[in-house]
Amino acid sequence: MPLLKLSSLKGGAKARNIARMAEIKLPVLPGFIYEGSTDPMSLTDTELQNLTNELGGFPLIVRSAHESEDLADASFAGQYLSVSFITSLDQLRAAIESVLNSAVNASENSYRTQKEVGSARAFALIQAQYRCDRAGVAFSMDPISGQEEMARVEWVAGNNEDLLSGRQAGESFGLPLKTDPTGTEAAWDKQQLQELKELLLSIQALFGHPQDVEWGWNSKDGFRIFQARPITRTQWRKDHIELTSADLREGGVSSQVCSPFMFGVYKRAFDAGFEDYSRAVGLKRKSDPAEQWLHMYYGRVYWDLNLVKKYLFRIPGFSEKRFDESLGIVKNYGDKGPHHTRLSVLGILQALPMVQKLAKEYKNQAEFVSGFKNEFERYEKRFRKSNADIASFSDTDFFRELEALIETQCLIETQYCRTISNSSNAQTEFFDVLRKVTEDHKIQVSSVVLLAGLTQITHLRLQEDLHRLYELSKQHRLDSLKFKMGAARFIEDHYYHSSKELDLTVPRWIEQPEFLPYWIQNFHDRGLTPADPSLTSSQKGKEARETLNAICADLRKKSLSGRWLARQLEKKWLHGRQYLLLREQMRDYSSRAYAWLRFFVLDAGRRLTERGLLASPNQIFFLYPDEILAALSNGRMPVDLKTRELFYRAYSNFNAPGEFGSALVSIPTAAAASPGALQGLAASPGVVEGRAVVLFEADAHHVVRDGDILVTRFTDPGWTPLLGIVAGLVTEVGGVLCHGAIISREYGIPAVIGIAGVTSSIKSGDWIRIDGFRGLVEILDRPAQELSQNETHPIQNPLPMPTDKSL
Repeated sequence: MPLLKLSSLKGGAKARNIARMAEIKLPVLPGFIYEGSTDPMSLTDTELQNLTNELGGFPLIVRSAHESEDLADASFAGQYLSVSFITSLDQLRAAIESVLNSAVNASENSYRTQKEVGSARAFALIQAQYRCDRAGVAFSMDPISGQEEMARVEWVAGNNEDLLSGRQAGESFGLPLKTDPTGTEAAWDKQQLQELKELLLSIQALFGHPQDVEWGWNSKDGFRIFQARPITRTQWRKDHIELTSADLREGGVSSQVCSPFMFGVYKRAFDAGFEDYSRAVGLKRKSDPAEQWLHMYYGRVYWDLNLVKKYLFRIPGFSEKRFDESLGIVKNYGDKGPHHTRLSVLGILQALPMVQKLAKEYKNQAEFVSGFKNEFERYEKRFRKSNADIASFSDTDFFRELEALIETQCLIETQYCRTISNSSNAQTEFFDVLRKVTEDHKIQVSSVVLLAGLTQITHLRLQEDLHRLYELSKQHRLDSLKFKMGAARFIEDHYYHSSKELDLTVPRWIEQPEFLPYWIQNFHDRGLTPADPSLTSSQKGKEARETLNAICADLRKKSLSGRWLARQLEKKWLHGRQYLLLREQMRDYSSRAYAWLRFFVLDAGRRLTERGLLASPNQIFFLYPDEILAALSNGRMPVDLKTRELFYRAYSNFNAPGEFGSALVSIPTAAAASPGALQGLAASPGVVEGRAVVLFEADAHHVVRDGDILVTRFTDPGWTPLLGIVAGLVTEVGGVLCHGAIISREYGIPAVIGIAGVTSSIKSGDWIRIDGFRGLVEILDRPAQELSQNETHPIQNPLPMPTDKSL
């Protein structure tokens, strides 16, 4: 029988979305779907009468529910027919036929071509007709202002067909979502406004994306939701001049939706680190006030790019365009063009104190990081012991230790931020000298070769240990005492890593050690050998030194200025490499401190749950650090956790902008360099062809086979083992100094970084060629190699697959 009850697995997105809302008891109308593969005229009166009776009788409504409708980037709104107020079986039969036939029309064809959507099956959705006193649409994020804390509601009296068709202009108002409605937003009862607000929050939280919602209301039965689909077109916020998540997306705090707790922790350290650094190097004067550097919108963290530039503009010779490019930011500067601070004798003289302060800052920070090891080890010993004993702490002792840990973590993170700033400046100075070598002396230089071979980088120890454990597994069974002891040592040494290092809602490896034998077994089952960086990193370092020596020798032959430039190049090269190592060392310290903090905060959640202030310990991540301390101290919950949790979930599947603000005219997307090719940043040299595997989770080893090329949004240290078994890397975000680029160079695999939307442009199974010299990725004209059944699902293995118990 072609008539099926609504199911989250059947029909197009419209029908499936209604079914998903029904599953969590949202007020939607029951219905049936009809697949268009059979003639609706063959439906018998008995079949249609049974359906009508189950829906409560006439009148009914029939709407389209095609597979191509209500997609994340193509709604097909207004392209298909709906037939309302059906009052007989003959009308119902004809309505189903009309709705199915509306799937083929000139307007729909044009829209489908424009959106590059393939053909799809047609379905009809049959529901009871809801008689409305009011009806309309609501956008759970204002599509005009881009403000996620404000919904935009349009409504008319009666049913909404006239509003949706454009025959009647409705009334419009903004509905606040983070505060209670005041009752002044519209001529509605305040309780009705509150009910609609709660529905919108629940719906967008269910789908993890702001929604365009059609609704109706009557005085007898209240609200009914007719459909919900992703908002496909919106303006971004203009209430800031220029915000960016650059350097926070690639495995950072903005690589996924950020919890309020994580934002609070990160903001405190980030703001302090940038204030300290900018004053230390003379960018900010003593009279300049403290400012807010970090913000959170669309569930992601952004830093104030305009604020940073305001101070960088004081530096003679500063190039806004080069600065943006170093961050991977592509933008339209409009008629005014990018800012360039003019070089002048007076300007240079005024900047000399800043140069001296920067040199002092370089020296001081390098000495701090190099000398911090012993102090850090004392912190680690203290707080790991506290983690082990945490359940036995009295509330007073727990509160005192949590306060101390928050302060310690802030110290470590602030120094990490400061090291990042120094490293960024050191790399900028190196690239400036490199540019002079290329432009003034016409010597072609590969920066990615010169940046390889960082043999002491902390993340390589992880891969070296994994390789040793793999070698041990070749000699001893996974259930042997020898292997179990080796695995225990690995977990103890790398306890703090996670598939998402800067998401504290995700367990650390020490919490789920069962993943490790699963990984090792998977390597054996698929014939994969994890890379041994000790075999490649030292060779890459030797090649980098030889390349530098050859460039310097060439420069010395040219002129006196060439000899001076050769000295500068070697000096900046050594300094840049030193700071890359220092940056990664502080990153490792930071990751460890976050692990200690996670364990403590979860226990704070346990204690507050036992007091009845939280529904579950994981709700603790919806509180800011100071709110946790206040709740522990006074026994009161200071905020509406339900709204915070719903907002957190609302942006979990949202493709947030990398940059936005009133200064951004437009941000062009990455264009194809040639037919079938995509242009990114050359991040690790080499050329390789292979099957693309598009992944979004670091623990998806089961889909990778020998020779595969990893395509993903970003990587962080939790991805290091996966990078050790692939033939190449392509990412959406990042630069030549990001984690994925550095590790790829050390492993000797080609990498192309920073291709916007590449996880959509390339599909798993596509055969691709990546050129790590030119930053090109080509989709080759050969049949895609589909993932087999045991690659689309975890391999059958007696060892459990590690789970992501994140919020």
